[in-house]
Amino acid sequence: MKRIVTPLILLCLCLLILPLYPGTTGKIAGLVSDKATGEPIIGANVYLDGYPYGASTDVDGYYYILNIPPGTYTLIAQMIGFQEMTINEVRVNVDLTTRLNIEISTEAIEGAEVVVTAERDLIQKDLTASAKNIGSEEIEALPVDNFNEVVELQAGVVAGHFRGGRLGEVAYMIDGIPVNDPYNNGLGLVVENSAIQQLEVISGTFNAEYGQALSGVVNIVSREGRNDYEFDVSAYASNYLTNHDDIFPGLDKLDGSGSQSLQFSAGGPIPGFNKLKFFATYRNVSDDGHLNGARLYLPSDDFPFFPSGDSSFVPMDNSKYQSLNGRLTYYLTPSIKLNYGLIWNDNENRYYNHG
Repeated sequence: MKRIVTPLILLCLCLLILPLYPGTTGKIAGLVSDKATGEPIIGANVYLDGYPYGASTDVDGYYYILNIPPGTYTLIAQMIGFQEMTINEVRVNVDLTTRLNIEISTEAIEGAEVVVTAERDLIQKDLTASAKNIGSEEIEALPVDNFNEVVELQAGVVAGHFRGGRLGEVAYMIDGIPVNDPYNNGLGLVVENSAIQQLEVISGTFNAEYGQALSGVVNIVSREGRNDYEFDVSAYASNYLTNHDDIFPGLDKLDGSGSQSLQFSAGGPIPGFNKLKFFATYRNVSDDGHLNGARLYLPSDDFPFFPSGDSSFVPMDNSKYQSLNGRLTYYLTPSIKLNYGLIWNDNENRYYNHG
């Protein structure tokens, strides 16, 4: 009996601790009413098209859809005797409520559904902090190489410093889990832009759920696999170029061999397991840097007076970087799911002081 009770106690403690993590989901709420009379409609079905998230209106006509991953969705409202209403471009943000009141018309005869586009509120009434939510579509449209560059575009952030604070005063969260480096309290892991569903930057008056943060909070929600398959491949090549080859030798040709980046992303349901979905992205970056030296000697040389090198250029500040971000999602029920995330980074750097 003792062997059984102990795991049960640990499980209960875990269930109590999990809600303490910062939020990674949002909510949609609103009122469904008759367009002609303004009366609330009881028992109308409101759900997200293609996703297991939905609710029915209560006796006052209100509905609440909880625990929705951040993103852009299509919302559908249905009721017997009324026209079906489809609302596109419904945006859900982390820790916030998207208010969406719906008016549907009586359906005298069978007709076409009504399709509208949701309008974003000019003022977010439940926003109690100086925060900015950046979705995956916005990140993809920005000319940035990593999410730190997105953070530095926000008001009050300069070179990683929030409102004049130190670098170690920022709390970094990935899916609600703190990922600060214990050594310097900086960012301990790197998430690729393609693996981010939404990025929340809080630069002031953040809520009590975010602990150990003095200047700001960066909350990242990683991307999940969806119902449809998605694939993406991106690559680029570049190099430094200058006509001062007396100071920077080896940089007089534009051949694209100095820096290369290759990235793959894929996501969707796993064949044969409709309830199991995945998303993964891999990136490989190599950079020869802008400082070169001449290979005058070889390790096999015995005397400095007889160099056997070929005088070819050798990178002095080169670097290599690899990363793998992945996430598995298993839906136990339409409203309960299990997530397994993986973040792997590998850096190799050679530092050289030209002075």
